[in-house]
Amino acid sequence: MRLGDLGDHVKQELENRVSAHVDRLQADSQAVYDQVLRDAQARSVTEVRDLLAHEWRAKFGTDMPEPDLSRNAAVLARGERLVSEVNVKM
Repeated sequence: MRLGDLGDHVKQELENRVSAHVDRLQADSQAVYDQVLRDAQARSVTEVRDLLAHEWRAKFGTDMPEPDLSRNAAVLARGERLVSEVNVKM
């Protein structure tokens, strides 16, 4: 194997691993949004915000940053489905 081929192989392997991680992150995020949407019916924005904050921390071990938390909670409290998008530049 030539050195250039090795570099291409390493780059492809890294891209594959990043892509798999991003796919998993997107699926996990969507699962949280969908669960909160199901549980958010007839709840106030504040209650939905607290629920989303709790579920996000439970799943990812970190807090969702503001203003994302409040904006997403407002959407879910209106009964609208959020679609998770994870964008990565490589």
